[in-house]
Amino acid sequence: MFRQSARRLFRSVKMQVFREEEQWTVEAPVGGQLHDAFLNDEVDVECACFGKARCTTCHVYVPSGILGSLPDPTEAELDALDTAVDRKDNSRLACCLLVADEMADQTFHLPSDYKPEW
Repeated sequence: MFRQSARRLFRSVKMQVFREEEQWTVEAPVGGQLHDAFLNDEVDVECACFGKARCTTCHVYVPSGILGSLPDPTEAELDALDTAVDRKDNSRLACCLLVADEMADQTFHLPSDYKPEW
């Protein structure tokens, strides 16, 4: 019984992330911040505003098939996205998204216009 409860509490999903020729497999805990999952698996993203939705350094293209199942963007996220280069209908900020079951086995894309300088 405990094992089943623990498995439900600490479930994670795997997803693919692409930017041009780069590819990452990300495993993320459900309920955690998508941006944190990207950083934990060394995806080349930044968060210059520290997750405050004031920049677009964590701009991501969400798979269209799951876009409708995610919470709507906040006004702050929409304001930031207004400044994003190559914004699309499926643009979101990774710092504003929580990992959801629907993200399992999905493919996310990062815009090619931004690459952090580490």
